[in-house]
Amino acid sequence: MLLGLLAGSMPLDPLINKINGRTKRVKKQIVAEKKGSNIEKLSGYYSESFYVNELGICTQYVSGFKVYVIENNTFAKELEKGETAMLRFMIIDLANKYKQNISCEDK
Repeated sequence: MLLGLLAGSMPLDPLINKINGRTKRVKKQIVAEKKGSNIEKLSGYYSESFYVNELGICTQYVSGFKVYVIENNTFAKELEKGETAMLRFMIIDLANKYKQNISCEDK
């Protein structure tokens, strides 16, 4: 590696980025952007009334539930595939688990 660097055949920027941590920050930023776009995609599939009326999630917890669902790797992969039938099945299961973790006072 050092020989390649000295000979000029290896670019210096990737090495500097690795040393100062920029590569790691960029990778984390890409993951965060992907989760944000998945939340937008999920919002396109289901309206807020679906979460409240059909899943029984309180209005104030809908945003948190979307994040909870996106954090599930299996669900995120199915969302990227666009398998709406499987998504619906999985979101119902995840809603039941989510409701066990929180206490809803108003529906």
